[in-house]
Amino acid sequence: MEIVTAQQSKDADLYTITKKKMASIDLMEIAAEALQNEIELLLSKETSIQIIAGLGNNGGDGLALARLLLASGYSVQVDVLRFADTCSADFNIALQRLSSMPFVVDECTSVDQLHILPGAVVVDALFGSGLNRPITGEWAKAIDKINQADNQVLAIDLPSGLLSDVFTAGEVIVKANVTLSFERPKLCFFVKESAAYVGEVKILPIGLNANFIATFANENFTTELEDIKKIYRTREKFAHKGTYGHALIVAGSEGKMGAAVLAAAACARAGAGRVTTAIPAKGFSILQTALPEVMAVKAGENYEVEEVNDFDNFDAIGVGPGVGTSDATIAAVQQLMEEVKYPMVLDADALNILAFNKEFITLLPENAILTPHLGEFKRLVGDFANSYEALAKLKAFCKANLVVTVLKGAHTIVCSEEGKCYFNTTGNPGMATGGSGDVLTGVITGLLAQGYAPLDAARLGVYVHGLAGDIAAKENSQEALIAGDLLKYLGKAFLKLV
Repeated sequence: MEIVTAQQSKDADLYTITKKKMASIDLMEIAAEALQNEIELLLSKETSIQIIAGLGNNGGDGLALARLLLASGYSVQVDVLRFADTCSADFNIALQRLSSMPFVVDECTSVDQLHILPGAVVVDALFGSGLNRPITGEWAKAIDKINQADNQVLAIDLPSGLLSDVFTAGEVIVKANVTLSFERPKLCFFVKESAAYVGEVKILPIGLNANFIATFANENFTTELEDIKKIYRTREKFAHKGTYGHALIVAGSEGKMGAAVLAAAACARAGAGRVTTAIPAKGFSILQTALPEVMAVKAGENYEVEEVNDFDNFDAIGVGPGVGTSDATIAAVQQLMEEVKYPMVLDADALNILAFNKEFITLLPENAILTPHLGEFKRLVGDFANSYEALAKLKAFCKANLVVTVLKGAHTIVCSEEGKCYFNTTGNPGMATGGSGDVLTGVITGLLAQGYAPLDAARLGVYVHGLAGDIAAKENSQEALIAGDLLKYLGKAFLKLV
């Protein structure tokens, strides 16, 4: 699904209005109906609702919503903040329609006249995505009053004060518990800096023209279940283990053999026909006891990866979980980057080796997949001040080096070599635990071995990995989730794709 800018959202509104030969107020009514339907799912009719409206179309949405909720039997108070002299045309129409009911709209010409109702759910209808500057004056005081009250807040389109496409943390912004936006998500919904303001986000369809939206020159998208179903391939009846590839996992060192076990197990669970793990000799008994399904080859005499021989007969390779950064290991990883020509995933210490030896980046095979967390990514590209700067550096890095990068986080981003970014929609904070990344490396490597294209393998792997985490958290809680649970629930995650 496309992630749209504020201007693109406005353009889609206008195109739809023109294409359907409808008035703009009619689209406002459709949006209000979508809001009403969602609110009726969220709130009982015993809930008091206070709608605080500005003077533009966002305020008009709030007024149209108020009329529908009143007709549906809700207790509603409406406060229009008259802190300016001009109103949008559709706001005036919505106000006239609401005023035709036996209902009194409270109009506030100063913030002192605004009183937040104790216990009411406050609907923020001050400013939507059309805002292009920080909020000041009486408007800022009103937002402070909303934030200081101990009320649940529901924002229409965007929390007022939050800009759709640029960094705005630290400004005056409504802190919403739920944000109800329209048709397509905005970039601000996926960045860390907005989390304190947007709360839970719900995207409501209002019939904007999908074909027109698809013409936008977008670089940002979400990965949804329907996208993944198009990527996922079911197994063939007459297939054999050779059909699904042979994967090599290079992992493990003293005290970190568990990383090798997790990555190799995940690779097998992701469907690779055969999995071999190149590990230090001292880890053989650990791995072969834990994973009888996985073969092992010696990559060092003692406790570290020192060399990897006979690596030509594989279809994909995952390198890095728990290998450390000794001189011998650096040399071994360098050799792999120089000589391996088939799909490669680099994670953890392999990324640290790249960061400390940036000349190695030129050795990467085209479409190699890198899977850094934020700290590892900073070591690769340098520091950045916020998520928007990180996103720009991510796109530039992938374009410059022709690699796919999986930037791990709350909405893990898969960035293609063309700089297109896909924000994942599965996963939860319970997955912030040691070993989760090792599992992801194994899953992606297993998919590569089966012949998935690198970008598809990364998107599918990230989605299924997160979905397994969601299933695990639902059954056992986020707090109790460990990386081994991701292995346990990968099967249930794959079943969701069929």
